[in-house]
Amino acid sequence: MLRLAWPRVVRAVLAATLILVLAVILVYLISHRRPPTVVPGKAAEIPAQQVEKQEGIEHLEFRGDRTIHVKAGSWHRGEDGLFYLEKDVEVRDLAKKGGREVFISGDRVIYDKDWSTARLEGSAKVRYGDLQFESSDFDYKKADDVLSTEHGVVISSPKLNGSSSRMAYSFKDEIIRLEGSVSLQAKGESAETAPFVVNGSVLTYRRLERRGRVEGNAGFSLGESHGGAEAIDFRVTDDEKYLLDFTLAGRAQASLVGDRETAGGNPVFSRVHEIRAEKLDGRAFLNTNKVHSLEARGGCFMDTHTPDGRPVRVRSGEMLFVFDRWGGLREFRALRGANLVERGADARIARTISGESIIVEGPGDVLRVAAKDGGEARVDSAENEITARAIELAPRTEDIYAAGNVKLLLKARTEVRESVGFFSGKQPVMAVSGTLSYERQVDRLILSEGARMWQGKQMLSAGEISAQRDTGELRGAGRVQAVFPRAAKKEGGQEERLEVGGDNLSFSPKERLLSYRSGCWLKTQNASLTSDHIDVFMPGEDNAVTTIEAGGRVVIVSGQREGRGDKALYDLDKETIDLTGHPSLTDKVKGVIEGDKLTFHLGDGRIQVENRDRERSVTVIKS
Repeated sequence: MLRLAWPRVVRAVLAATLILVLAVILVYLISHRRPPTVVPGKAAEIPAQQVEKQEGIEHLEFRGDRTIHVKAGSWHRGEDGLFYLEKDVEVRDLAKKGGREVFISGDRVIYDKDWSTARLEGSAKVRYGDLQFESSDFDYKKADDVLSTEHGVVISSPKLNGSSSRMAYSFKDEIIRLEGSVSLQAKGESAETAPFVVNGSVLTYRRLERRGRVEGNAGFSLGESHGGAEAIDFRVTDDEKYLLDFTLAGRAQASLVGDRETAGGNPVFSRVHEIRAEKLDGRAFLNTNKVHSLEARGGCFMDTHTPDGRPVRVRSGEMLFVFDRWGGLREFRALRGANLVERGADARIARTISGESIIVEGPGDVLRVAAKDGGEARVDSAENEITARAIELAPRTEDIYAAGNVKLLLKARTEVRESVGFFSGKQPVMAVSGTLSYERQVDRLILSEGARMWQGKQMLSAGEISAQRDTGELRGAGRVQAVFPRAAKKEGGQEERLEVGGDNLSFSPKERLLSYRSGCWLKTQNASLTSDHIDVFMPGEDNAVTTIEAGGRVVIVSGQREGRGDKALYDLDKETIDLTGHPSLTDKVKGVIEGDKLTFHLGDGRIQVENRDRERSVTVIKS
């Protein structure tokens, strides 16, 4: 058994030794293997300075966290010590993850050893992220990290387009400066939205802030709308697709144009607004290049037209415009000394509106005019003039409301105006009241809170006066009083006046009759009368009073005598008052006298008493 085991032990030891030798050889071969042979391109790197020229350059260089890939048809070192890449040059600077790629292409790139300066010539293009610059040449300075050109540039991106004669772009701060024939456009995204375009002599755009400034003959356009100023500041949305807001400063002007089909609903102004001021501040609707609001400050003017084409100019210290999405004027405010002038087809002034402020709301549903402290708001037209603390016009209905120390002038016209009550249309009529309202549909004028109207020395006062402009009807309520002047009886004598009043009044132009009801009274220079109702007859075209009738508990007082009856008739030409209806006369000296008729002779103070049922008798009582 021992002889049989020995050979097995020897074989095992030999096998182990062989495995160990093979392992040592394998380790040696692996640790000492030769690198594989790589066939290089025409140039593995940009040649060292001793190489003067090489064709077909392609180079990949790693610089920190960036990778630079260069391709060109040829490379050489010039006598000036600079290096030249020529023929279909492409340089791609690949940023680390999350950074922006820089791509340069052109006919030639000239650079120094450290790339501290470089120049790109011939169909030059530089793309940085989504922004591309095109020019005949560009210069780059590494110290400032600025790309520039003096020979015209075109800028493009999915969001912005622009051009100018000169450009400087800071890669570090992402600031674009354009000079000479500058234009920059924010495209927008919707086909319904017009691009926002600015132009001028110099433009600085800070891309990180999405903010820009244009100077020197600065201008902007938004579809049909446009404007200009000495300088324009603007901001765009974070995605650079839409305008956010803008400011025009220094002799600013803007022409804002609404949509033809939808902006014509304003009854005050047309869809076109020409605006001038020292400064204009505008804001756009969200995600659309359409103006939402515009504020004007300093010497503001706005020129427009009424919907039917009549010219309108508004001026004030400040203005505010608020538009709807279709460019229709939704609200307008003229502040700090506002004045509106509306001209007729013949260019003559048809209406003026003035006050501390003019506000149009609605759009155009209400036009409000307000006065400053101690001042007046005014509406002046060919037909009338209204002043008050506040005036409201309803342009759609042509209604008017005024309040606070109201003054009204109804103007005389060459063509005969309808009379206002018993006031002639041939002469102006003045009025004052606490409030005024005019309803165009029914052509009715109402003066309230202490109303008073007069024409010459003819006057009417009441708590409220209502006049129908179309028919000439007149009504009054609340302590109504009318004053009618009367010529002196004798030449050189003193003018007299007749006063008639009551709780309520109505005037019928057809009958030429002025009727008082309830608490009525009459006063002449020589007598006074009270009754339940009084009718004043004014048959002539000159509205002169000829006869007055009084009825119901008539009381006449003349001097120390008092007459009572049911009815009185006052004949102004004869200067007599006939008292009938069981009349009686009370005299402090003679007692009570009764008769069928009492006649008061106002001229000499006589009273005539008539009796008809018994033996006809006439008694005359002298003053």
